[in-house]
Amino acid sequence: MKRLLLIGCLLGGFALLALGYWLGNAPVPPRPNVVFLLLDAYRGDRLGAERNGVPVAPFLSGLAKQSVYCPNAVSPCSWTRPVMASLFTSSYVDTHQVYYSEERGNNASTTSSRLPDDFETMAEYLTRHGYEAWAFQTNSNLHPALGFAQGYRPDHYLYDNKANAEQIVTKSLESVQSLREPFLLYAHFMEPHAPYVAPAAYRDRLGPRPALSAEDQSILQPDNQIPYLLDVDNVLMGVPPVHAFPPLSAAGQEEMKCLYDAELLYLDAQLDRLITAIRAAHPNTLFVVLADHGEEFWDHGGMGHGTTLYQEQIHVPLILSSPHLAARVIQEPVNTIDVLPGIAGFLGLPPNPAWQGKDLLGSPSQPAFSRTLGDVVDWQVDLESVVKGSMKLIRDKAHQRAMLFDLSSDFAETKNLAESQPDVVRGLAALLDAHGADNIRRRGSIKAQSVVLPPELIEQMKRDGYGKKDPPAK
Repeated sequence: MKRLLLIGCLLGGFALLALGYWLGNAPVPPRPNVVFLLLDAYRGDRLGAERNGVPVAPFLSGLAKQSVYCPNAVSPCSWTRPVMASLFTSSYVDTHQVYYSEERGNNASTTSSRLPDDFETMAEYLTRHGYEAWAFQTNSNLHPALGFAQGYRPDHYLYDNKANAEQIVTKSLESVQSLREPFLLYAHFMEPHAPYVAPAAYRDRLGPRPALSAEDQSILQPDNQIPYLLDVDNVLMGVPPVHAFPPLSAAGQEEMKCLYDAELLYLDAQLDRLITAIRAAHPNTLFVVLADHGEEFWDHGGMGHGTTLYQEQIHVPLILSSPHLAARVIQEPVNTIDVLPGIAGFLGLPPNPAWQGKDLLGSPSQPAFSRTLGDVVDWQVDLESVVKGSMKLIRDKAHQRAMLFDLSSDFAETKNLAESQPDVVRGLAALLDAHGADNIRRRGSIKAQSVVLPPELIEQMKRDGYGKKDPPAK
């Protein structure tokens, strides 16, 4: 009897051990998928905006109300490649040193800044934690040759500089069907980046076309929009000092803005299609929707992006949506380098100690810093800015001047308060100095990297408005 009891106890113990082992190693609920949607050149002030009474972003505006929404998000730079290097590595521009589309000093070939391999990208980080990563890339500044395919299998980083939003969404939905969970899906939409060529039906929904001169109509043709944009900025920068195009009339300028809004409306419909479909098939998904930078329409005399650090170029939309996130608005200025740490915190993953951003959903970075050297050396752009509370300082290092604005009363940045509030300037300038020193310390021995651009990529970049700013033909 004792032997039977002993055997029974042993069997019971083994059963308990087995049960404990099984319980300890039972499959846990999968981590949420991450869908990272980048909307190129999307001004932050267009989310919730209308044209002729028609909302230009009805789906995204509704999504923002149901999500974590940051209405005062700041980009770390005002053009794509440095921004994306910062977003993917949670590091500032002077740390990763991705500065230019075209660099000076190599007459035999065109060289361009490359994301150094020393930095772990978002895809590498999430892959390291068990995610399967897939991307559809459309911006020539993020070509695989420039270091942005790190962390993706070669067949999982699809690059097509001519794909529109509808094609991106269709391909993304196809890809999701074959990805194992948890997955990272990154889709980069060139809408609303110039040229503004949304399907005509979306333009027609925004009201009747104005009467335009033959010159206006010519400039507004897709093939002439980027040359015109570059002509405006070339003259603004003094390279060259004379316009190659006649100026757009007031009606022509409004039509250009309307074409931009039509791109937003078209993109909004495609984002609705993508997010709605993925939500239905994969409800346990975190959606991150943001822009790399904004877009200027003569707000301070220029067009496009990369040339300034005014709000129209660095104020961007930022939305995080998940069934596990309560809707709320983060009113404080946040920098988009906080997005990657925010994703990690939401997923319950340890942060990379090298990250400069903070958990967006916890304690985001304060203050918010930005930096641009333009995308080519010839423009001699050298700007840095800091936003703390409602106060914003822009320091123009090339021209040795400072501009101070109170965004709570002057979001358009029309009144420079630098002379009347020198103490505020000194305080914010000290923050910029400390920030610059920290960037240098963090990058340590990591050197800026460049790559020789293949001819076909040079042509793609020129079509996108990047690279050497040659005077356009009339």
